[in-house]
Amino acid sequence: MFRWRLESSLVPVEDRNGECNSDECAQAFHSLAATLLTESLFTKERFSHVHQELIRLHDHVRDMPISKDFASNTAANISET
Repeated sequence: MFRWRLESSLVPVEDRNGECNSDECAQAFHSLAATLLTESLFTKERFSHVHQELIRLHDHVRDMPISKDFASNTAANISET
């Protein structure tokens, strides 16, 4: 069980400019996703709740505007890989 994980591991990772380093962001995201999965598998009710909230969150994030700077940086990072 992963209940021993520190709450600090769920805090967003940002650099001095308020932007997230892609590796740190990915690690923070994966850590949170793993914790959600572990906690949701205890009961069907928990799983249903997490699933519905993730759908809602996905819809919300998908509809958020993307800044021009972020889009440019993301495109540059993708073309480098």
